[in-house]
Amino acid sequence: MDEEQKQIIYKISEALTTLDNNIITTPIPTNLETELEKFSNSSINNPVFSYKDKNLDLKLFGNISSDIEDMITSSKLEEESKKYFLANLDYLKNNFNAAYYIGKDDDEFYKYHKELYPLVEFVEFTPVLSKRTTELFGAEYIKNYFEEVLKLNEVEGLVQIVIDNDRKAKIGVGKDGKVIISGNISRTREDIERLAVHEVLTHSLRLINNKDTKLPHIEKRLAKDYLLFEEGLAVFNEVCSKTITEEAWNKYILRYNLITKPQTNSFRDIYNNLKDLGQTDATAFETVYRIKRGLIDTSTSKFFRKDTLYYRGFHVINDAIKAKSNEHRDLYIGKVTFRDIEFIKSIFGVVSPKFLPSFLK
Repeated sequence: MDEEQKQIIYKISEALTTLDNNIITTPIPTNLETELEKFSNSSINNPVFSYKDKNLDLKLFGNISSDIEDMITSSKLEEESKKYFLANLDYLKNNFNAAYYIGKDDDEFYKYHKELYPLVEFVEFTPVLSKRTTELFGAEYIKNYFEEVLKLNEVEGLVQIVIDNDRKAKIGVGKDGKVIISGNISRTREDIERLAVHEVLTHSLRLINNKDTKLPHIEKRLAKDYLLFEEGLAVFNEVCSKTITEEAWNKYILRYNLITKPQTNSFRDIYNNLKDLGQTDATAFETVYRIKRGLIDTSTSKFFRKDTLYYRGFHVINDAIKAKSNEHRDLYIGKVTFRDIEFIKSIFGVVSPKFLPSFLK
């Protein structure tokens, strides 16, 4: 590819980063605690959630995205490169519009949201699953174990592991690749081994490598289907490393099926069904909350589809690698999809990831 084309590509990639993409990951209701209390004190109540207004400017976003679309279509890029960028732009439009309508209009929110998470058919697959033991370990043990994993994978010092006693979510990865552990967490040894693969050796390592992709929109995690591949690869790595537990695998499948093959629709009815299957009050509420967040009215047939990414993403990656149409290690070039990898290679030629987990070396 000549230098003029590369310069145009970089300019468009940089322009995409000017969009306030507002990728919807965890919309949190402002009245979650009060709705949980109402729900617990009733046998028929469905939560009605409210959300903080993000003050998004729909008109401004439309003007900027229209200018970027003109930049793409009028450029001297080859048609395949134009298609790549236009697909990314559509993805960001759907993200923004879905975010805009959270707490305002469930129908409009869902119209855009379901475009981000389409439902597809695939052949069922069951990996080798490990059984969990019962002994639990706390935050300090998990921190030390994660740090040992970094040493064993020869990436010591690249990822910071910290404990946050005020954190509500149990474990997560920050924008800088830092792994943050809740101070009140407790997990079995098998779950800790699995989470090390999922959080440290997938999310953190890909983020560190992401700085070398040389394309601003990928560095800023604005690539189409980024989240599908992010979570799908984490599950795929759990399977490949044989750390996936029976409980975790069944949880991925359960959440997928609740959304894609619902036996019932309302928050209350799904909750009751999960209780009948043996889930505790707290676990059943958390499960249904995850697939109903983002909505105001939780009694309808609409779902927050993000939790389909884990199981569906696993199948997308597993099928492609089994067919030998893509390489597992290429997904460590950065926060990339197979589509991004092909695009990056068309610009820069062969690109190798800087840091890899030991099971890919």
